[in-house]
Amino acid sequence: MPSLYQFANQTVRHLLMKVKIIIASEYIKRHNPELLKRNIYGADPYTSNSDAVCILVHSGSININTFPNKRFEGVELTCKVIKPKKNYTGSFKNGIMSRNLKGYNGNALKPESVRNLASLGPMESLEKYAANMHIPIGKNRIKPKPRNISNIIPIPETHIVFNMNNEPAYKYSIFNIADKGF
Repeated sequence: MPSLYQFANQTVRHLLMKVKIIIASEYIKRHNPELLKRNIYGADPYTSNSDAVCILVHSGSININTFPNKRFEGVELTCKVIKPKKNYTGSFKNGIMSRNLKGYNGNALKPESVRNLASLGPMESLEKYAANMHIPIGKNRIKPKPRNISNIIPIPETHIVFNMNNEPAYKYSIFNIADKGF
């Protein structure tokens, strides 16, 4: 059985870790697919499966409309790994709405600094960084499955409708707004 000191020491090392994310300038654009999908969860801190460009825009670190793509080859985002939360609440900031997420088991990222890069560096170092990535290049992210799905009981004649923010909304129907008596 490990001692409490070892556990506390591992926790401190985990919380003091910083992650540097290098983003090429071609991804910092208004029509980035991850930005359009709003692939961002929480609001300072963000979940570790949030997209880095979405974090940059939502946190206000860059303005996607005025970023000088031609002057810089990319951006270096430094995030601190902090104690994860069980539930993340979304918010609307800087033109992007982050999503809510409950029961997330991953890490939490808090953006600390952003630095414009005149050069991304040699291809060898970029390939070395890419080799350390958790998800291999070209693979899609696997979204976590809901827990205890067998305990969910469907309610008959119930329709869940989502609004433009992909959050549950009320559906207007004659049965919801009309008098049900004859």
